[in-house]
Amino acid sequence: MEDVGRTRMHCETPVLVEAVLAVGPLRGDGGRGGENWVRRARTALAAVPVVRSDLEGTQRLAPAVLPALLEASGPEGDGVPGPVTEEVRWALSVLGCLHRTVLAPVGAGLRGQHSTAGGRLGRTMNLSGVLAGLESLGARVHGGEGIVLSVDDGEDRQVSPEGNGLVLMPSVFLEDAPRLVHWRVPRADDDDSVRTVLLFPARGPGEHLDTLLSDTASGTPSLGRLLGKTRSVILARLAAPFSTGELAALLYVSPTVISEHTAILREAGLITTAREGNRTRHLATDFGLALLGRGIHAARTAPHRASRARGRRARLAESA
Repeated sequence: MEDVGRTRMHCETPVLVEAVLAVGPLRGDGGRGGENWVRRARTALAAVPVVRSDLEGTQRLAPAVLPALLEASGPEGDGVPGPVTEEVRWALSVLGCLHRTVLAPVGAGLRGQHSTAGGRLGRTMNLSGVLAGLESLGARVHGGEGIVLSVDDGEDRQVSPEGNGLVLMPSVFLEDAPRLVHWRVPRADDDDSVRTVLLFPARGPGEHLDTLLSDTASGTPSLGRLLGKTRSVILARLAAPFSTGELAALLYVSPTVISEHTAILREAGLITTAREGNRTRHLATDFGLALLGRGIHAARTAPHRASRARGRRARLAESA
């Protein structure tokens, strides 16, 4: 990979590319923390003409489908895949149905996680360099004569960007390891060009597919407009107690930024803050939960939960 300096980020991952990668979790159990998303997605798919064999066939054709979709969405693409086989056209129709049925309803969450993952990787590369950023994705970088990048994606092959660089794209549906997509673009002058894309897992520590159902990754759109995006995300996380440090690690911002936002939320009566040993813990109030749409039902049907929460906050305050 002699042209590592031409590595670039593209955070607007095409939704049909995500649809290809979503087939894996849909055929399995969703991995860690994805069971609810898989169950709801399968229920939605039961109402459309997509059956399990369609998903199996689409997953089998992924090596041919992904280059077509990425080429169509790239800077030189026109939005329409180039010449493809009838099999690939069929797979694209299945993916379109998959997008409309199970991905479009969580589109905001997908875009939010793409943006967060891109920002996180961008900060790593700005602070520590491109190679450190690639290694943070699970790729192995070897020195020597030129730079060799090893990706454990289940395929045994050697590829070269041939001077065209490497494009990085986040995917919510990749679980643990990146996936390399490499293809050749024929040209009329016989001087073929190549494209190389590294799809990498977008989800950070503690994030899973089920967050797409609750909007906890990006906050609800209306709440984001009211409180601001970062404060709405923090409030959504504080349905359970978190310390300042835990929130900072989870959201990839500094503890100082978290403290500034929690101070505003506390002044608004949306969260409470208490000391626990040498840590400061935050928890949403009943008012904060109601604003999230989670607290009204609990307050009416299970008042003992609120009592326990008040007792817990009292004990935290006493330990200050």
